Amino acid sequence: MSDHTSREHPLLDSKTADLVTRTPELAEVFESLGINYCCDGDRPLREALAEGGLHPTEFLTLVQKSLETRPASQPSGPDRPDSDVTSLAGTGPSAEGLILNGLAIPEPACSKVNWASSSLGALVDHILATHHRYLKSELVLLKFVLQRVAAAHGSVYGDLYELARVFDRFKTRMENRITQQEIILFPWCREIEKSRSHSRIPADAVQSASRELETESLAASRDLSAMRRLTAGFSPPSNACAAHRTSFQRLAELERDTHHHVHEELHVLLPRAIALQTSAV
Repeated sequence: MSDHTSREHPLLDSKTADLVTRTPELAEVFESLGINYCCDGDRPLREALAEGGLHPTEFLTLVQKSLETRPASQPSGPDRPDSDVTSLAGTGPSAEGLILNGLAIPEPACSKVNWASSSLGALVDHILATHHRYLKSELVLLKFVLQRVAAAHGSVYGDLYELARVFDRFKTRMENRITQQEIILFPWCREIEKSRSHSRIPADAVQSASRELETESLAASRDLSAMRRLTAGFSPPSNACAAHRTSFQRLAELERDTHHHVHEELHVLLPRAIALQTSAV
């Protein structure tokens, strides 16, 4: 594949959020490259790659390598259920064509379900069972561990105090978020899907909630970025104790889960709920 092909192909003009919505496995590639597909998911892939100093050809090469390590049992080609884009012309599979077909990339820990084609109720159930359930236990545990680590090692590693403070702010944001969603927003989404034209939800209510959620998500993203900076990319010192190492590992997983979580709400659930409500008017 030539540089001209990689530079000009419309894949590069697609929004990062749209690419992950269509091909959930791409989230893992974006995570590894530090490409934001949740709070900043409206940017085209071309722009995200340029900001990260990655040439499009390099990106497609990385994806190709990921495809080569894909487990042999993983479905491929047109047999894949969520394959919804015609393969590019060529004699053999290209990374570009496989991405556009909604294929592969490494086996992710995140959901591989294409939530863009599921019911709103199923997506809400998934968010509750996967992300909200995880946060309700992990936020409490991590606060305790980070406070203990800061108390034990903060005199040597001063950033641990600031890390605990930023995490506490993030924890409060996310706990308020999930409470508001479970009491108000998620019941609205179920009602809109169930009742359609007979929904009692005000026409602009979900749009207003979506704007508010976007603002909250940006604030949470800033907290995650601050925690990443304070931990040098969640990399503990070479002489760190087990608790210190574990806390950084869990923070990295929290960041990853939050990216998936925010993407599913901001770029899949709410746009679909708004579209349903608008079409029923």
